Amino acid sequence: MGSHSRVMEYVRDYENIEFRVSFSVPIKKSDTINFAAQPFENMQTDEMAENTALYLIYGKIDLSIGMHIGFNGFTFLITQDLHNRMGKLYLIIEKECLRIHDIGQKIKA
Repeated sequence: MGSHSRVMEYVRDYENIEFRVSFSVPIKKSDTINFAAQPFENMQTDEMAENTALYLIYGKIDLSIGMHIGFNGFTFLITQDLHNRMGKLYLIIEKECLRIHDIGQKIKA
């Protein structure tokens, strides 16, 4: 893997909104975060919990706080609870983008 393709990858479980989120941040471009998110209720098997290609939501966010998302498959059951948790997920990912950017700026300094 070349130095310009290096990424930092990590996973966090957000129990308050019942989502597992996998983050991927390019080492040289800490102003963009790629992510995949899986609601806890979709993690019935190890594969559904660990294989990010099977996660329900994926996307990226940058410092403009413009979030681009996609859904794995065209339709899925959305409840009011899931809708509310997805709104909270947006805020969590937004904060993570700013946190990672700040760390990147400190490392460059």
